Amino acid sequence: MAAKKSLSPSAAQIFEAQLNEMNDVRRDPDGLETLIYCIKRGRSFRDFAVKFPVSPEELKLADVEIRYFGRTVPVAVWAVNGVLFRLEFAEAIEKFDVVSDYTVETSVAYL
Repeated sequence: MAAKKSLSPSAAQIFEAQLNEMNDVRRDPDGLETLIYCIKRGRSFRDFAVKFPVSPEELKLADVEIRYFGRTVPVAVWAVNGVLFRLEFAEAIEKFDVVSDYTVETSVAYL
């Protein structure tokens, strides 16, 4: 994800470690929000060894733009309690399955 490229080296390392553990993605029916989870033994697992040093409890990590099918949609990347958790889309997006269908560019990274 392009957000990782614009984060500080230490934040990028945390981002990648957490992203590699995520195994459940839940997209809101309205297409405005996507929640990212790590599921272990049937339960949501959020006790990662490496977390973002956050205060307050919810922190915007980056603002990115997804470009697909001639459209550009701003997306906010959020962590909760130091763990990557939510993507908020400025407008509903269509579902796309193939990596070549889109690109992601970072506008602002906060860590």
